[in-house]
Amino acid sequence: MENWDDIRIFLALAEGGTIRGAAEQLGVTHVTVTRRIRALEARIGATLFERSPAGHQLSEAGRAVLPKALEAQSSIRDLERQVLSIDAKLSGPVSLALPEAVATVLIAPLLPELRVLYPKITLRLLLSDRLVNLAGRESDLALRLTASPPETAYGRRVAHSPLCVYAAPAYLEVRPEPDRWIGLDYGPARTLEGTADTHIQANSILAMAELLKAGLGVGVLPCFLGDSHEGLQRLPGAEVKPDLDLWLLVHKDLRQMARVRAVADFIAERLKPLRPLIEGASVTS
Repeated sequence: MENWDDIRIFLALAEGGTIRGAAEQLGVTHVTVTRRIRALEARIGATLFERSPAGHQLSEAGRAVLPKALEAQSSIRDLERQVLSIDAKLSGPVSLALPEAVATVLIAPLLPELRVLYPKITLRLLLSDRLVNLAGRESDLALRLTASPPETAYGRRVAHSPLCVYAAPAYLEVRPEPDRWIGLDYGPARTLEGTADTHIQANSILAMAELLKAGLGVGVLPCFLGDSHEGLQRLPGAEVKPDLDLWLLVHKDLRQMARVRAVADFIAERLKPLRPLIEGASVTS
């Protein structure tokens, strides 16, 4: 095994026993795990896993490799801790590309603590809904709502991000028949919209939230935005619809840069308690 990624993927599959389990643990796609294991086996000329309908079990060669892989993992983690402790005075710029709604609702409340922990790190927020080219160094980190993160990026899935239908309490008090819909210019949202014609169309979920707050109608929002907005509530009887996943991504060559890793680890840890909100599980009705 020539690099740390080989060891990580081998150990994750050995522990989880399935491609899907390894992918979940590593925060990558199952295609990535399959491709990397096949390439690793071809490179070393040995079958490391026996495939069966129940999953992947270590072969004789895999069992021989396992103790050395665990030893290498321990050594690398010790080295990482030493590097981070040496570079205690982390400083310099870190750029983070993310949608404006994610920045406003999820990240902005975390920044005061980040500032206290790393006062010499300058965080540059790049607000955009497009998937930036991490390989081209457009940004150091990215928080993206996507179903398929790029293969060139190293990342972890933060949470699923479903959709639901929302309205203002004032609108619901005098709810018309049929509902007045505000259309969101986003394909999956249209499957939740009513059959009546929309009288307003929006291409920004932050703008959509404000239009709904003003009582102009009902519309579709990601749960993390709709459930956290004080002026909105779910339409009675509305069901959550699965949509995209929220991924934290970094270019593979930058993930061990101390200040980039510090910011990435901070964001990942602070978003963990917010997972019920992001996944629409913080509201039961």
